[in-house]
Amino acid sequence: GLPGTGKTEFARHLAEKLGRELMAKTASDLLSMWLGQTEQNIADMFDAASDRADEVVLLLDEADTFLMDRSQAKASWERSQTNEFLARMESFPGIFVCTTNLFDRLDPAVLRRFQFRLEFQGLLLPQACRLFASAFGRPPNVEESSKLQQLAGRVVPADFANVARQL
Repeated sequence: GLPGTGKTEFARHLAEKLGRELMAKTASDLLSMWLGQTEQNIADMFDAASDRADEVVLLLDEADTFLMDRSQAKASWERSQTNEFLARMESFPGIFVCTTNLFDRLDPAVLRRFQFRLEFQGLLLPQACRLFASAFGRPPNVEESSKLQQLAGRVVPADFANVARQL
């Protein structure tokens, strides 16, 4: 989905509702400059989560870093990282959530391994108006409603949070 639509927050919410800890990882947690170390870090992530599969929701934020279409790979290590993920995903006994802004660039073999794929889209006008009221303590006026109408489908929850923080 679009940046700021709440993909990571959804994983947090899911973990909370299931009474589980969110075990969140990003590319910077896993990438290494040493040959083979990234694959080992991927294996370690899955091993640690597997040991507590009934207690955690494993989240890989911005998963496209590792799960890009292998046909576009320029180096063998890019394929190797994706291969490691595919093998580990296949045998992981728990709940694994990946987020991406680049769904169309993911490897087709990766997509087949997910039971559910959710698209997080920009807000529709009624949703944007409700979020405006929640963020600013009042409904939008006529001019603000007009601007929200122009932005419908492109405005996301993070936009309201950022404006509210700036104010």
